Amino acid sequence: MPGAVDFCSIGNERQRPLISIHFATTRKTMGHQDNADPTKKVGRKRDRRLSLIDTDVHNQPRSWDDLKPYLPAGMRERGFPIPDTAGTGYANPIGVLRRDAFPPRGGPPGSCYRTMRKQLLDAYDIDYAILTGAEIVGIGTSADYYYAPVMAGAYNDWLIEAWLGEDPRLFGSLVIAPQNPAAAAREIRRLGGHPRIKQTIMTSASRIPYGNPFYHPIYEAAQECNLPVAIHPGHEGSGISGPPTSAGYPSSYFEKHTNISQSYMAQLVSLVSEGVFEKFPGLKFVCIEGGFGWVPHLMWRFDKNYKALRIQTPW
Repeated sequence: MPGAVDFCSIGNERQRPLISIHFATTRKTMGHQDNADPTKKVGRKRDRRLSLIDTDVHNQPRSWDDLKPYLPAGMRERGFPIPDTAGTGYANPIGVLRRDAFPPRGGPPGSCYRTMRKQLLDAYDIDYAILTGAEIVGIGTSADYYYAPVMAGAYNDWLIEAWLGEDPRLFGSLVIAPQNPAAAAREIRRLGGHPRIKQTIMTSASRIPYGNPFYHPIYEAAQECNLPVAIHPGHEGSGISGPPTSAGYPSSYFEKHTNISQSYMAQLVSLVSEGVFEKFPGLKFVCIEGGFGWVPHLMWRFDKNYKALRIQTPW
């Protein structure tokens, strides 16, 4: 099923069925009262025959300076110029970060392992957590086709060294720059065999839909390394990507964020219509944080249109 991913390779040693879940980021939606202590375990004691996986944990560096040593020596002064949707005027007016998640010693939420362990891994009895990065995924909308893969490589090396050895529950997502498919494929082959890397990830915002043959080198490498390819929203409308909605440029973040699933629908239609899963039958594609209520509608339209238009999708 599109959007599903099998993480059984993570939990084979325990031989238990798996539950994959993406936790909401507000205490209220997690079943807390506003004055509840987020560090205490919540809910009923769950069935230990099941493994609980948080598939979208946003980690990030305390400062971009932490990643500069991983850049080539002649490029460290460039830093990490990542396209930011706030620069387009689509910033959340109330912010997106939990105030209680800021680490005691400074840095943004997601930058401190100890805080993450206390507030998420231990508090909710998580068996496995898939780190998906944060702003770094936006390199996929950078106009600099040559430097974006360099930033991806630096982040990936930092991720492995700074995070993946901290806790056996943590696994990583390999960030790639899809606008340079050849470089992205090299990055997948460079680190795709690492035992704690479980998928590759890129932004759901793109200049060309992801079913286009332009991206086939990425899928070939991912299939070769047995890595799912995941997409994550948030950078629609920034950098080289198109407008954030199918109707163009909205007036507010509210409009943009409400329409965020549109890019997922377009990407999935492209992947299926252009025969990606026929050419790469072992490929798994993961749609993170884009909802799924639109899937039945999309499947109905696929079936309806195939009756008259299948000449354009002969695979």
